[in-house]
Amino acid sequence: MKTTYKTDVKVNNVVPARNGAVVIVESEAPIQFTTSVIVKFVLNKKDEIASGTSDEGEVEQAIVGGLYAKAYEKEFHHLDEFAEQLAGKYDLEGYTQDALDKTSPNGYQGKYYFVTLGYRDYLSVYNAYLNTPEISANDLRTLFIKDDPTNEKMTIAMRFFMEGDKLPKQEVVDNIAEAISQELNLPKAIYPVTVYKNLIVNRVGLPDGENIDAEVSIK
Repeated sequence: MKTTYKTDVKVNNVVPARNGAVVIVESEAPIQFTTSVIVKFVLNKKDEIASGTSDEGEVEQAIVGGLYAKAYEKEFHHLDEFAEQLAGKYDLEGYTQDALDKTSPNGYQGKYYFVTLGYRDYLSVYNAYLNTPEISANDLRTLFIKDDPTNEKMTIAMRFFMEGDKLPKQEVVDNIAEAISQELNLPKAIYPVTVYKNLIVNRVGLPDGENIDAEVSIK
């Protein structure tokens, strides 16, 4: 991570896999994100590391998401506060910090959301970071506007959980989406809103798939 992506990370979790492990890591500086790296071992050579790889684009996407959060720090802080208000109003829950750190390598994320994008849509941003990891927030904003002037390529996926084993009415999710669309000073992006039952499948650490959803766009 340090050599290829110019980013220091710490290990949050190691999940055994065939002939190796999936290692969930969190960046320490200069931006924030969580991602995963696959570490493979040489057969018949105990504990000897052969290689570390990642799914194509996964780390790059995480980096660009972290850069977006750095470029719009105040807006993301407001998103955290506003999502907490929505959760309280509709009796919803989000991921715990421990779950985010150890089971959710989704790039830049908060208790109620994660940033998703195609990093190739933001090559000016990504390459500028590799050249200058300490690039300023102002410079990043300029590059994000250059790569995506209409904010059509950035997505912030909102995810909430019901307190009980039931789904809400569609009206509830539509109201949440409408509230997001009307709120000022949020990061500009497409906002899919999904509400799940309060049920996580332990084997994979994910919801069981039953949900109600809606979507809005903030430009």
